Amino acid sequence: MMNPSELRDKVTIIKKELVYDKNHGVEEMKDIIIIKGLRAKKKTVSTKDYMRANADNTKVTYKFIVRKRDIDESMYLIYKDKQYEIKHVHEFEDHMYLELAVEEVN
Repeated sequence: MMNPSELRDKVTIIKKELVYDKNHGVEEMKDIIIIKGLRAKKKTVSTKDYMRANADNTKVTYKFIVRKRDIDESMYLIYKDKQYEIKHVHEFEDHMYLELAVEEVN
């Protein structure tokens, strides 16, 4: 059972949408805030080192536990000014919390 006092971090959930800009007459991707100030608990899950184009990169997977909201894999999570892609959403058995598996967007 999850203790609500463990949700000490604040995150924002956003969705990227194609929006028509009337002033410039073009469509562009905009970040639309879905949930702001959502309390969460952050955990580091794994670190994968890999080589790409002769550059060293590290891919880190985190898990954030949040109270149940309408969140899916098409959304992004922002934590401490960094953007993370939501890879998987898992609902706890008690139906009160979600576990979000995320990777940092470079």
